[in-house]
Amino acid sequence: MENGIWMADQSIENFNGKDGCIEHMLDYHCRFSHVRIIENTPARVVVHWRYLPTSANGNHSQVNPISGWEDWVDEYYTFYPDQVGFRKVVLHSDGVALWPEEVIAL
Repeated sequence: MENGIWMADQSIENFNGKDGCIEHMLDYHCRFSHVRIIENTPARVVVHWRYLPTSANGNHSQVNPISGWEDWVDEYYTFYPDQVGFRKVVLHSDGVALWPEEVIAL
């Protein structure tokens, strides 16, 4: 990134004995992920990213046996004209809380 400031992020993920790691990066073809700009004004830009944590073998995280719904994540990125940005992460789940996301400034 500019000015020698780097960022490493980890998004919400899950682990289990059957599938191993379940996260957004294992959705290689972006079948369960989309990004859209929901606001673009002189005051700010807001980007919405929705994704489904997926395992390498294609399974999803905590599928509800009755409804068939699985864990989904919404991330909102807000950028201001002074180049300050904020990230809000929202997990939608019927199961237990997943591993927390982590953002690291390097």
